[in-house]
Amino acid sequence: MSDVKTWSPTDASNTNTANSGMPEGMPRSDVNNRGREHMGAMRRWYEDAEWVDLVSGHGGDFTLSRVNTTTFRVTDVVSGGTNASSKFPAGAWAKVTIGGTDYFGSITSSTYSNPNTDVVLGEIVNSAYATATLPAGTVTLAATYIARRVRSAAFSQTGTTSSQTPPHIPTIDDLQGHVLKPEGHTGDDSGINADRLDGQHASYFTDRDGDPHENILSNSTFSTWSRGTPITGSSAYTNADGNVVADDWILLSDGSDHFDVSRFDAGNADGLKEFVYGLRMKGVNTSSSPTSEMGGVVQIIDATKARPIVRNGKCSFSFYARSTAGDSIGRVRAAVLYTTASGQATDIVGTWPGTEGVTPTWASGWTLAGITGVHPLTTTWQRFSKSDMSIPATAIDLAFFVWIDDTSYNATDEFNLAGVQLEAGAEVTPFRNVAGSLNSYSPTNVSGLGTYLDITSPTIGNPYVGGPVAHGFGRPPRMITTYVKCINVAGNGGYDFNDHVYIGMSGGGDPVGNYTWSVSADDTNVNWVIAIGSLHIINPTVKTHHNVSVGGDANWELHIQVWK
Repeated sequence: MSDVKTWSPTDASNTNTANSGMPEGMPRSDVNNRGREHMGAMRRWYEDAEWVDLVSGHGGDFTLSRVNTTTFRVTDVVSGGTNASSKFPAGAWAKVTIGGTDYFGSITSSTYSNPNTDVVLGEIVNSAYATATLPAGTVTLAATYIARRVRSAAFSQTGTTSSQTPPHIPTIDDLQGHVLKPEGHTGDDSGINADRLDGQHASYFTDRDGDPHENILSNSTFSTWSRGTPITGSSAYTNADGNVVADDWILLSDGSDHFDVSRFDAGNADGLKEFVYGLRMKGVNTSSSPTSEMGGVVQIIDATKARPIVRNGKCSFSFYARSTAGDSIGRVRAAVLYTTASGQATDIVGTWPGTEGVTPTWASGWTLAGITGVHPLTTTWQRFSKSDMSIPATAIDLAFFVWIDDTSYNATDEFNLAGVQLEAGAEVTPFRNVAGSLNSYSPTNVSGLGTYLDITSPTIGNPYVGGPVAHGFGRPPRMITTYVKCINVAGNGGYDFNDHVYIGMSGGGDPVGNYTWSVSADDTNVNWVIAIGSLHIINPTVKTHHNVSVGGDANWELHIQVWK
């Protein structure tokens, strides 16, 4: 009878009948005996397969002995010079049988001094998993665990952390490198250092972005131009420094009327369907060429929309840009700024440098969070980005600014911008278009924050035929609302100055009849007809109709709100 550990890994060497070998010319009557011996050996190995005895396989070439409470010795008694330390690598788990009792320990070192290999164990436990030392006695087995990388915690019923639940589950700190350190890990720490993994994996996850990567910039594909396009020095809304161009985008330039700004077909830049449109800035300073003016566009993100970034503490941005064939605008930069007080100016540039590569001086109240270097432009769309910018918890408003960092281009040269994105988190992700609303309401349509146009009538006529008034949305409004406002308390049935009353209507008739009410809008204009007798208000105290119909009453002012 023999065990697998006594067999040779070389097939032709398994001829020793004492080890269940099968030599050439063996008696036929021994074949069935060897088969049964092999089956028994395999079964015994199966029941203790996790332990590999690499010493007994060499027959009597090695002997085992105990050195002290933590060390056993492997001695080469045949060749007198075989180093056995490779069979007991540091970090492996060893099983040592002394006096018929098994002991387990983590190999801390294997040292060879001809003809002895001394193996030192740490974290020694006995078969009951209690802390122990190697007792004096005869060593009959020294085997290594087949996985080679398990520490005592895998065999211990309790962990080291009192709050562990359940307590018998080992922590990463218990397992350490014996489970997770890869083969070939060296002193230069080029591999995974599992001794530090507890802290590292925790910081990795806590540093990951806590919010979805939503693009918080509105009108990020420059599709909406409520003020019309192009915007020039002679358009209804001009290209003066600080004026809005595309909705929610403010033109900043080193002087007024230096850039015509317009929407253009971006040609599905980089194959993204969102890139139907882009923003184009064209130099219009014809006084001299090359020109020296810098300029760009900025979007102010108010505290409500900036909240995901402020809460996360990190932000990243990206944008696509190119020049136009034959033009010489060749440099672009971008930055994110923040305020720690509300109500800061939307013109974030205090002073333009007038020199390429020099950062503008920012307006008072604005602090730089991150800025790109100079990006050279080509006639092909390129995506530029900056990641991992820190935003303090005290930040209120944010600003995303892209500008031409070039002072040597010619009049009529063009800069093209598309697919802008500002997102929470330390990483730049694929572009996402934001469909839907613009930023918060502002009563002035030219501010860039407006979502409706407020048309005011000094008084309500008798009858009152109004319009056309241009709304500048570029498409029909999505909603029209109306109300009347008290401007003279006398005779108003209990209403006070500035009371706003949503009004009702009654009847019908011809365009200037007594009961006509009509407000309409198309792609361009708003028109209305309101006749005497068609508008009434309710007394807030007695809940009756006001004694005079609103039409023709100078005590009231009509407001029509056309919503984008």
